[in-house]
Order: sequence, then structure tokens, then C-alpha cells
Amino acid sequence: MNSRGASVFVMALVIVSTLSIMITILPENARGNILYVGGPGPGNYTTIQSAIDAANIGDTVYVFNGTYHEHLTINKTLNLIGEDRNRTIIDGDGFWDVVYVSADWVNITGFDITNAGSTLQYKGIYLDSADNCRIHNNTVSMNQRWGIYLEYSSNAAIEDNYFVSNGNALYFTYSDNASIMNNKLTDSYNAVIAHYSKGSTISGNSVSDGMFNIIVQGDYNTVTNNNISSNANYGITLYRSKHNLVANNHVQDNSLGVFLEDMRDSTIANNTLSNEYAGIDIWMSDNITVTNNSIFESREYGIRFVHSTHNTLTDNVMVDNGVYISGNKLDMWNTHTIDTSNQVNGKPVYYWKDVKGGIVPSGAGEVILANCTEVIVENQDLSNSTVGMQIGFSPSNTIVNNTASGNDQEGIYLILSKNIVLDNITVSSNKRYGLHSWWSDNMTLLNSNASGNRNGVFAVESDDLSFADNTAYMNLESGITIHHSNNSNIHNNTVGSTFGSGLRFGYLTNSTVENNIALSGVQGIVVSAHSKDNEFAGNLAAGSIYGLLMDSACSYNRVTNNNLSNNYYGLSLEYATNNTVANNSITHNRVTGVHFFVSHYNNVSGNMIFENAVEGANLRFSTNNRIYHNSFISNPLQAHDDESTNLWDNGYPSGGNYWSDYTGDDLYWGPNQDQPGSDGLGDIPYVIDVDTQDRYPLMAPPLPGFFRPPILLSATLSGQTLDNVTLTWTPSPDDGAGTRSVTGYEIYRNTTHNAEGNDYQLIASLPNATSQYVDNSAGEGNPNNYFYRLCAVGLNNTTECASDQAGKFTRQLDIGTNLVSIPIIQSDERIETVLQTVSFDKAWSFDSLNQEWNSFIRLKPYVQSLQYVNHTMGLWINVIKESNLTVAGIVPISTNIQLHSGWNLIGIPSFDVNYTVGDLKSTIPLERAEGFDPVAPPYFLRKLQDSDILLAGQGYWIQVPQDTIWTLTNT
Repeated sequence: MNSRGASVFVMALVIVSTLSIMITILPENARGNILYVGGPGPGNYTTIQSAIDAANIGDTVYVFNGTYHEHLTINKTLNLIGEDRNRTIIDGDGFWDVVYVSADWVNITGFDITNAGSTLQYKGIYLDSADNCRIHNNTVSMNQRWGIYLEYSSNAAIEDNYFVSNGNALYFTYSDNASIMNNKLTDSYNAVIAHYSKGSTISGNSVSDGMFNIIVQGDYNTVTNNNISSNANYGITLYRSKHNLVANNHVQDNSLGVFLEDMRDSTIANNTLSNEYAGIDIWMSDNITVTNNSIFESREYGIRFVHSTHNTLTDNVMVDNGVYISGNKLDMWNTHTIDTSNQVNGKPVYYWKDVKGGIVPSGAGEVILANCTEVIVENQDLSNSTVGMQIGFSPSNTIVNNTASGNDQEGIYLILSKNIVLDNITVSSNKRYGLHSWWSDNMTLLNSNASGNRNGVFAVESDDLSFADNTAYMNLESGITIHHSNNSNIHNNTVGSTFGSGLRFGYLTNSTVENNIALSGVQGIVVSAHSKDNEFAGNLAAGSIYGLLMDSACSYNRVTNNNLSNNYYGLSLEYATNNTVANNSITHNRVTGVHFFVSHYNNVSGNMIFENAVEGANLRFSTNNRIYHNSFISNPLQAHDDESTNLWDNGYPSGGNYWSDYTGDDLYWGPNQDQPGSDGLGDIPYVIDVDTQDRYPLMAPPLPGFFRPPILLSATLSGQTLDNVTLTWTPSPDDGAGTRSVTGYEIYRNTTHNAEGNDYQLIASLPNATSQYVDNSAGEGNPNNYFYRLCAVGLNNTTECASDQAGKFTRQLDIGTNLVSIPIIQSDERIETVLQTVSFDKAWSFDSLNQEWNSFIRLKPYVQSLQYVNHTMGLWINVIKESNLTVAGIVPISTNIQLHSGWNLIGIPSFDVNYTVGDLKSTIPLERAEGFDPVAPPYFLRKLQDSDILLAGQGYWIQVPQDTIWTLTNT
């Protein structure tokens, strides 16, 4: 036989054998003739489509090697066979579908299907309502949107194909009972997607170098024996379905190994997963069985349950990772079945649920307590996993002498677990948190080490914490962080971080932070986010950019007796108000000792501000602060103040600050320093800048013994006829405190307001430990206005006065319509309480934001839309009997009144008797102002002139062209 004859004979054998394989899967009545495309034979078709068009049902179209630039439509049952899938190419030239199939029992094999249209509707192979088709041994490549796409096409077999560089390699939707087997899929965005498709088998496939790989949405599917590796996101994803099986897959080097979301009644079994972000990640899913899986070296989680219930874990082996539960409801914690056949690093997982009492056995790989009480966990080494210990919905447990280090998430995680005691634990070198807690009140942490983590100790929404004698050092972001906590005590801890904070607090209230050492790269102690009424005392903060940084609307905190040295900035207040900074050592900082930025009404006293490299104090855009009794020593620039309203002394004879570069003499005494004799105060002011000075500089540094003032809380009318005024306050923190002892309190009173209390008369001297005083007969019926100043008295008879003043205001109201306001802050703003001295039947106010009236009608059963009255509002009152409007409260230091475009009905919470409409015009864009006139028709209002004085207790109509804020002060 010659060579040509031999080659033809061999080719014929190959064709016949290939055809025999394909034809055997056709229905019996659909086997027919063979039509040839390309190749050397006479009468062969030149295009594939022409052969398809000429074929009858059951025929075979055999295509020789070559590149065919076609878009095929197959609408009849036939076999389409290529000679060699690497050399028989159907190229769609970037347009439309390459192969469109709308007939059942179509078989396609031996082609490279490539270059379909780039828009969303175009596919390499599109099976449209075509059942029982087989696509076998093809290359599907370079299709930008879809490689193979099945829609409403059941019982398809997609086998032994090579998918490369497609947008989505294989997608089948509403196509049940598919067989996806032994394919190789690489470099596609999604490899296999089963959408609303049931009963399919995805098995023996190799998937690599894509984004999302096998994605299944549909019931009764199996995903088995696949090899999935090196993908950017998920290996296997199942969602919104049930009764699926994922088994015997090898998954490695992806972001997530197996991901389930909203799944039910499915099984994950006998898989090997390695080097994933999470091995098996289960979200919002119930009744999932996870068994006999091996999970190695996951970067974050081995097996994670997120908001999931009633799941079962058995016989899983986890190395360098473990089990993680996340959920904020009890059944997300205590409905699982997790037995000790599960292992972490060769040690059992102890999952206890609904247990009271007992000691967790030693040698645990991981400990999980769910709804447990009075359990002891001791002497465990729970390291090199996902999390060492999780405690959820489990109050009153004791954790002692444990180590949980080197974990991917937390050393110890607590959620909704109160009264936990942790003593002598080591939670170091964890990737995220050493100790992490949410909603876990009354937690005690003692004698523990939380160093070398991203965050050492991180507690959120947890009150009544007690952290003492712990070390949380060399953490990346923070040593100890506490957010949203009340009544906590943080003391005697050593903390630090490389790039963050040693101690960080946000929304902290009524807490004590004392005697801690904070050594950090950026911030030693940070107090932020509306933290208020806290005590920061006796702490050392050194070696940071900021020693102590207080920002973001923090108020009424006390910063005392701290050492804030060798930082760039010792103390920095930013957007902080009404804080007390006293008796701190602020020295040797590289830039500034005390730095204020947009911070107001703070008191700074008794501090040593010494040898800071650039300046002692710098106040920028900060007003109405009081800085006195401090020692400014050897700072190149002692102080800078770019405003003119800060007070740098405490008046006479208390005095101002000590300035080491002051050159004045002390030859005179008296408020004007004009009486012969010495008083310890300089005779001329210390000039800070052109509009700022210390009027009474101290000639020597102040002695120890300066103390803190009380905090005035309220002033109210009292007595059966409301004829008394009762003042209530919080005593000085130094009340009875040894050498800094406050020995008593003094009450001063005057009939006119003065911000510094000058000319007020002493009306009462009270012993220490007093917190209330009643000024008899000063309330209702007394025609005078009164203003009160409260001062603490120290051992040396010096005084420290509260920053706020109290007041009682009264004015007579005639029968009929009156326009009034309440010029002082009320502790009870209910309208019935505020107007308790007035005989009236109706009151109403105007809401300028919503442009509507609110009313309170006493004698008729109307809905009372006006229920509360504050000091910024104007108020119309219909008086039915001559009465006094008499109120007592706190005199506002400063008030911001929000004005909206148009008319606003406002009050005047200021006792400046010289404030005119002209002054108002210089402050805001005023168009018109109107005030009350009982004889002016028709609304008892008249237009005000620039010379008219705006009086406290009166109401006014103000018209402005745009929204603006009007600030009124009593300083």
C-alpha cells in the first residue's frame, strides 16, 4: 500500500472511530449519514453552516482542520465533529454567538470555539432549550462574555473540554441534571455557574487562575472530585439552595475555599482545603453538615459560621486554623453540634453549649462557650489557630492562666457575655486582636499580656470594665481600645503600639483612667468621639507624637497629675470643650507642651510646662479658655494665642501664671496694682501677644495644693410655693483629699450678671462633702433676678470656682397675650414645669425648620404638639391671671441658635444689657427684627430699630435670608 493510501486509510479509521463514539449517544432513530467540511475530498462542503443546513436529523457533520469564520445555527439533531480541537477552529470574529443550538440531542466535539461577540448576550456555544446535548473534548477560548451557555437545556453533558481566557467559562441556568465532568478551566472570571439548576453533577474538573470559580444556585446538585486552585476569590460557592453535596474536592490557594450563603440541608465532606483566606465559610445557613474535611494553613478562618444555626461539625482536621462563630443571636451560638472529633493542630475542639459549671478539660485546641455559666477555662494553650477561645452569650465565667497567641483573628473573643473574669492570660502576636469583646459588661482583666497584636485589647459597647496591671505593648494599632463604655476603670497598665495608640477611648463616660504607662509611636493616650465626664489621672505618656490627644467633641473630662513628656506634643485638645487640665507635668516635648485647636471653655491650671522645644502653649482658633496658676518655664516661646477671648489669669487676688521670662517687679498690690506693697503678683501684665496678656503674673511658681473646682449641676425652684432656689453640684474631686483638700464651699450672689463673678456677695459658707444649698425666699415672689457663683475653698483659703453660674430670672406677665423666652438652661424642659408659676391657658411656638406652629392648650383635649421649651425659643403665652414668669437654672456661657431662612421665633439667653439690634446685624445677615408691643395692631408686634436693646426673657421674630447660626454669650 502506498503512503498516500495508508494515510487516507488511517484518517478513515480515526473518523469512523470518532463517529462511532458520538453516534452511540444519539437516539436510535436519529443515526444517519456523514457530511464532510473542508479537507481534500471531492464534494466536501466549504462551510460548516452549509453542511448543517444540508444535513438531515441524525446526520453527522465532520469538519477537517482549519479556521472557519462562521456563526453556526444548529436547529436539528446531529453530530458536529472536528478533526482536532486544537486545529479545527470556529472563529466568531468578535460578533454574535459562535454556535447557537436550539435542537435536542446535538453533540459537539473536537473544536476550538473562540471569539464570540463582546456584549453580554453573545456566547461561544449557546444551548437554548436544547435537551440531552453533549459538548465533549472541545477548546473554548477567548470568548469575552460566555464560553458555553445553557438555558432551559436539561440533561446536558459538558465533558473533557478545555476552557481558557473566557469571561465566564460555563454557565447554565434553568438547566437541570447537567453533567459537568473532567473539564479544564483556566483564566476565566467565572469558571462554572449553575443558576436555578437542579440535580447536576460537577465532578473531576480542574479550575485555576480565575476569579470566582464553581458557583451553584439550585437544589440536589453534587460538586465532587474537582481540583480548584490559584483563583483570586472563591473556590466553590453555593447559595440560596438546599440538598447539595460538596465532597472530595481539592481546593488550594484561593481567597475562599468553599463558601455557602443562605443554604439548607447540605453536606460538605471529605474535602482538602489549603492556603485559603477561609477554608469553609458558611453564612446565614442552617442544617449544614461539615464532616471529614482537612483544612491546612488558612490565612484567617478554618470553618466559619456567620449568622447560621443548627449546623453539624464532625471529624474535621484543621491545621493552623480553627472554627469561628459570628452572630448576635443566641441560636447562632448554641444550636450547633460540634464534637471533639474535630481537631485543631491535633487537639480537640471543646464546644460547650447550655452548660452550667465545670472545668474545660486540658489539652484543647480551641474552646467555644455558648450559653454557658460558671465555667472555668484554665491552663490551656490555644495558639496558632483562627481564634483561641470564643465566649458567646455566656455570663459569669472565669478564664485563668491561659495562652492564646499566634492566631489569625483573636486570641480570645467575647460577645454578649457579662461578668467575665480573665486573669493571667497571654494573648500575644495575634493578627487582629489579643482580646476582643462586644456587649460584655462587668469584664475584669488582670495581670495579663496582650502584646504584639494588631490591637491588644479591644472592647466595644461594654460598661463597667475593670482593666488592671496588664501589659499591652508593641501592638501595631493600639494597646487598649475602649469604645462606647460607661463606668469603667482602667489603671496600672503598660501599653503601646508601633503606628497607633497606647490607650484609645471613644464615647467613654464616667470612667477613670489612672496610673497607666503609655509608650507609643503615634499617640500615647487618645480620647475622642464625645467622651465626657471622665478622669485621666496619674498616667505617664511618653515617646509619642501626641502624649495625650483629646478630640472630636470631648467635654467635661478631667486631666490631672499626668506626666506628658518627651513627645512631640505633650497635651493636645482639638474640638474639645469644658475640660479641666490640672497639675500635670508637661515637659521636654519636641514641639509644644499644650496645644489647643478649635477648643473652647476649658480650664488649664496648676500645670508645669517646662523646657518644651518650640513653645509652651499654642492656642489656635480656640476661645474662652481659662489658663492660670501654671508654670511656664524655659520654653523658647512661652505661649501663642491667636484669639483674644481666652483668659490667662484668674483675676485678683488669685492671679495668673508664672512666666520664667517675666521681668516685672512686685512693688504694688490691689486690682489695679497701684497700692504700695507686695502681693506676689507682677505689677505689670505679661504680654503674650498684641491682644492677649496675663494681667496678674505670678512672681513664683505656684505651690502644690491647688485643687479642682466643683461642677454646678442645676438650679431649681423649690418649696411648696416655689419661693426658694435650690443649687445642686458635684463636689470637687479633691473634696477632703489630703494636702489638696477642699475644706468647704462658698456661695456668692448678685442681682446682675458678671461672667467673672466680680462684686458678688458671699451669702453662704458650707462644709466639705456638701452638694446642695437652698436660698430661701429667693424664688417665686421675690422680684429680683439672682446670679450665683459656687466656689470650693482649700486649706490655704484659696478658692476655685465652678465654670458655670446659676441664675434665677423673673418677669411679670399681664393678662392676655405675652411674648416671652426662658433665658437660662432648665434641668426639666417640660412646658408644665418651665411655666409652673404662670396662670395660662395656651402657649405656642413656631418651628422655623418645618414652618409650622406647635401649641400647648391646657383646657381642651387637643394633641399637645408643644411639650418642651428650651432657652433658644421664643414663646407666645395667653395669660389668664396676672402672674410672674419665674425660672431657675444654669446661665449659658455660650449659645448657638440655629436660624433658618425666613422668620424665626427666638429667645435671648444673654444678660448683656447693651446688646442691640445693630449688634445683631453686625453678626448675622438680618433682614428684619420684630418685638412685642401690647398695643400694636394686629399681632402685637412692631419693627425694631438698630438702637433697640434685645432683652433676656423677651421673645423676638428674626428674619434672615438664609440658614445661619447666631452665637450669643454671657462672657
